[in-house]
Amino acid sequence: MLTILSAGLSLASGIMGASSARRQGRAKAKAARNMAKYNAEVRETEAESIYNIMQMEQERLYREKRSGQAQVESAILKSGATMTGTGLKVAIANSANKQRDILIARSNRLQQIQFKQQAAKGERYKGEVQAESAIAEAEAKAQASLLSGFSGAITSGIKAYSAGEFSQTKNTKVLGDLSDIGIIGDINIDYSGGMYG
Repeated sequence: MLTILSAGLSLASGIMGASSARRQGRAKAKAARNMAKYNAEVRETEAESIYNIMQMEQERLYREKRSGQAQVESAILKSGATMTGTGLKVAIANSANKQRDILIARSNRLQQIQFKQQAAKGERYKGEVQAESAIAEAEAKAQASLLSGFSGAITSGIKAYSAGEFSQTKNTKVLGDLSDIGIIGDINIDYSGGMYG
């Protein structure tokens, strides 16, 4: 009887183990996705911050450019020269240099922004891969637990059958008293199919 009980417990253990493995896998996948979402949001926030810095830098650089142009023009005019020839060339060169600096700074910031945006996408992808991996790992553990439970139940069942536990019944009142209906003693059937008593 204990062997039959052992078979049932083995089967129940396998089912509960599978359920637990799947639950843990889902929790691990959820945690991976949440961490990836957080990391991606951090990268996106960094990208926004870089964009805001770029905007402020551009405003400052354009102010400096205009101020520099005004100073050059003022210096040229104070000297009594006109905005032609060398004076004009100096003003144009200064303006072009400042514009180039502004464009380089903008390009650098845009590259930083793009890098952060790609990093955010990478974080989300990495989180999804980790989540899928956790689910697959949990499913493998669940299947192993079920297989272990079923094989334990089958092994215990075979042991119980070999020990004759299935033929032993505790309920002897199933057919009642057979002497009431005229059957007395044991009836046996031999190998040839004949009855003897």
